[in-house]
Amino acid sequence: MLINKTLSHSKKNLSDEELAKEAASFFGQNVYCQFQAEIFVEVRPWLPSQDLNRLFPVIDVMKALSERPDLRQAMATTLAGTKPNRARIQDPEKQAKDIDESLASKDIGLDDIENAITPQTWSVYIFGDKFWQAFSKELLAKIVEANGEKEKKFISFFLDMALKERRYETRELKPVLTHLDVVEAIDGTLWQQRIPIDKRVEVDKARRAQERKNPRLPFTAKQELTIVGIKTVVDSFDLTDFVDVVRAAGNALGFGEEEPFADLTPADGATKGPSPKA
Repeated sequence: MLINKTLSHSKKNLSDEELAKEAASFFGQNVYCQFQAEIFVEVRPWLPSQDLNRLFPVIDVMKALSERPDLRQAMATTLAGTKPNRARIQDPEKQAKDIDESLASKDIGLDDIENAITPQTWSVYIFGDKFWQAFSKELLAKIVEANGEKEKKFISFFLDMALKERRYETRELKPVLTHLDVVEAIDGTLWQQRIPIDKRVEVDKARRAQERKNPRLPFTAKQELTIVGIKTVVDSFDLTDFVDVVRAAGNALGFGEEEPFADLTPADGATKGPSPKA
């Protein structure tokens, strides 16, 4: 289970370079930070600027960056027009007030604020578990209900990033989900009904070939998913069928056991989705 937290620096009075180095190390070692940053970039079509600002007001952003005077200085200078030396010594509250005033006077827009913060910074210092909760309870509902090609492409990306093999320096990091986690989170009957028959035949041939070659070697979910392909899996199901996969990712990341949303399953208990494929 990964620990859900934002970065708190080890010592006071670190140089800008030392702070940046610690942030990069924290990001590199923590899969949940990397995963949230990746999802954040791709989910933005369903998270307009005004909603992001409502979720993370400027004052909360600046307070979250309280240990990074260099980042706050750059934001105050760029967004509020504050002189660099003055911006360096201002507290987060004053900087946030000045940036909000620039927003109110329309000297800047919400997109300027977003562009001033990298996805890595959002994930390391600002998100905590608040972004994931908004994603799993609000944004995912929009994506699943739309169920179009754009949404299917996002779910494919989500699965690819959840399964991604990552490293930090010489150490292998545990992926968010294993291939078995993904397969087990999808109803087995639906899997047999909806995965195209040519893919199921290909999997069966590969399983038998491996058994002939080495009967003691298990045929894994990773091998099956590799043959079928993530895109084929996503195209074969309604996006509602991936809610449990997202829930499994949230649990693996340490964001709790609660369901993202509970109103997308039809009242009769049937599961939406494409007709079974011969």
